[in-house]
Amino acid sequence: MTKISITLLLMFSIQVFAYRTGDTLKVFFLGNSVTNSGTSRVDEFRKFSAAKGLKVRAVLSEYGGWWADHLANPRTMAAIKDTLWDYVVLQGQSNSTSDTGSFNKGARALIDSVRAAGAIPLLYITHSYQSDPPVYDTALSSWKFTMQDRINKVYLDVATEKECDVLPVGFAHGEIRRYHPEYLLYNDYVHSNPTGGYIHGAAVFSAITGMNPIGLPNLYNLDTVTLRALQCAAWKACLLDTLKPFILPWVKPVRPVGLHFPKKIDTMECYLSRIQTVSAKFANDS
Repeated sequence: MTKISITLLLMFSIQVFAYRTGDTLKVFFLGNSVTNSGTSRVDEFRKFSAAKGLKVRAVLSEYGGWWADHLANPRTMAAIKDTLWDYVVLQGQSNSTSDTGSFNKGARALIDSVRAAGAIPLLYITHSYQSDPPVYDTALSSWKFTMQDRINKVYLDVATEKECDVLPVGFAHGEIRRYHPEYLLYNDYVHSNPTGGYIHGAAVFSAITGMNPIGLPNLYNLDTVTLRALQCAAWKACLLDTLKPFILPWVKPVRPVGLHFPKKIDTMECYLSRIQTVSAKFANDS
């Protein structure tokens, strides 16, 4: 598939599917300081959208940050129900993925609440901490993380179970940490600096809109080489699902946004091997 045909498909999908509630795309972000600390996914989404001529309304609730905190907050739950959102982004506490029982229980409840309100839930795959460096696995001939791989798997498992779309922020973040270790992505050991914030924001924007992030405005005065590397990594993360039978999720969407994963992913190793195949395809087609 060529760049031109991909672009035409993206333009078609946005016009036909994105605006469920009029000419403004309404997105509610449910997160914590990962979404809004130093850099803001909501602010980035607004500015990127404006640069592409999209009308959006983006709102953030960052009370607590744990699933249980959001579920127990009447103002947050009322905000989900009282506005006809197109999408509700669900960003959990990164370290909470170590307790999969609690994580999955909260994620299921929030996904069900969002759908009951008539919106589409999106699971925001978070990034790991600075203390989680990539380690090269000689047996698999690939770079692996401890925390990031766990986060990816836990989010993908519940996304598969609930047939929920995801925003692949953690995948984009990991891509830069693997292949561009010279880039500092953290403001402290958890939260992103402007470099990290840019790739997170680009991944969110592209996964929601289907638009290539290359050419998005330089919000944080990054140098040209860094900017292009971040944009390419964000776009690559958003193309991971091209292994589906219909090539791209917005070609024949079950839901028109994000990455829709197959109902069954046999193993994480199988999934990662398929990612390598898609990366090679993306390099050839670009």
